[in-house]
Amino acid sequence: MKRRIHLFVVSLLVAGCALPSFAAQFMLGAKAGYFAWDPYINEIGGSGLEDLEYGSGMLYGPVMSVSFTPDVTLSVSGLFGTQSAHWYSPDQLTTVGGGGQYYISGTYYVEIQRIDVDSALSFRLTEKMKVFAGYKYQRGLLEMYCTERRYDPAGSDHAVYDSYMKIDIPAHGPALGLGVTQPLGSQFFAAANLSGLYMFNLGKFKEQAYMEYLASGNLLLNQIETGTPVSMKAEQVGFNFEPAVGGLFDSAGIVVTLGARLQYT
Repeated sequence: MKRRIHLFVVSLLVAGCALPSFAAQFMLGAKAGYFAWDPYINEIGGSGLEDLEYGSGMLYGPVMSVSFTPDVTLSVSGLFGTQSAHWYSPDQLTTVGGGGQYYISGTYYVEIQRIDVDSALSFRLTEKMKVFAGYKYQRGLLEMYCTERRYDPAGSDHAVYDSYMKIDIPAHGPALGLGVTQPLGSQFFAAANLSGLYMFNLGKFKEQAYMEYLASGNLLLNQIETGTPVSMKAEQVGFNFEPAVGGLFDSAGIVVTLGARLQYT
């Protein structure tokens, strides 16, 4: 079963302004943080993606919510931005397509355009506890550049690859969770949300490689290989955990929180 690890770290900043209007209360704000993502595609054996490292970078986006009653709230939030990774892999004995073994070393660069949108309808059970149901949309457009040097253990075949791969990883699905809040005095609080996720995924990837090949007969070939686009499907089950501490400043109508997010599927 293919898995995807989605790891978010460091900080989450949310600032909003709550304004009473008609029978509902609205909140508008923004959040930002430094996040890391380890996509499941690095678990596809024999694909050349086994050494794919997680991408990290700043993501940011809007936060919106409306409270229809003191107990019922609809919220939508988004995170957008770019994450990247750059690494070097020294000589490793690797089995490539066709079953041949080669020592491979190379440099790699990955850039990921990220979209992450969460919506939720929550119902307050008590002053400190709520339940919520939501829907999540996630997308990562991954572009990978690599230059590799390959040679077989016998030293008869040598090759240099300069390749480009584009992978589109959209996913969406429902979530169901529980949230708790603990007041810390009159203005501050601690909170945590835990939800279960079930998402559908339809990914596509395409590779184009430029190859120079030196055979045992000293024949030098310049060759362009364009891979056939490949589609893949996955179903993902996991959880999302978000702890935070924050402050509510009633006189200004501002809420500020600092927290983290861990998501695993």
